[in-house]
Amino acid sequence: KNKNKLNAYTREYRGENCPVTATGISGNSHRILKSTDFGVSFSDITTSVGFPSTSGFYVSIQDALISGNGKYQIYFNTYNESRYSDDYGQTFVNKNYPTEDWNENGQISHNGEYFMLTSSNSPGRYSDDFGVTASLSTIANASIWSLGVSNSGKFSINGSSTSISDMQYSDDFFASFTTVTAQSGVSRPYIIIDVS
Repeated sequence: KNKNKLNAYTREYRGENCPVTATGISGNSHRILKSTDFGVSFSDITTSVGFPSTSGFYVSIQDALISGNGKYQIYFNTYNESRYSDDYGQTFVNKNYPTEDWNENGQISHNGEYFMLTSSNSPGRYSDDFGVTASLSTIANASIWSLGVSNSGKFSINGSSTSISDMQYSDDFFASFTTVTAQSGVSRPYIIIDVS
């Protein structure tokens, strides 16, 4: 019986590229698998991503973002440098993103320019430059769950930490956020789409 455990990132990736992490595989308990055929098959890309040795507690992949077109791929590490690619995963470099216990609910726009994520220990964070700037900007009063980013990145939404019934939205590429009270019956997860 195969006892390998797969922890899939089930967020919408709007395309054929999707990452998962796997634990319990013989020889290394931290693996990264990738599919480029809409999840029909997966290949082990741990070595090409290039995290350091996982014999200690140096790697804990708490979130993974891949843009819809597959060009931008980011694996967020809780304990050390994260790994970043802007060439469809052909090469990766270290990025000193905040070392947080990310909540595995990050959202990214189709072209990778805009993404947001949260952790249990910090407010929501976002990037509007393809993840180039490692410091990441913060979203005041963002809750740790309930994120949504549209394909274009123009529209985004997150829960509010001030009230369970409130949410914050942006319609200007993260430039500003407005707090509104959700209508009765509206609950997470929030799915944001562009309508033209």
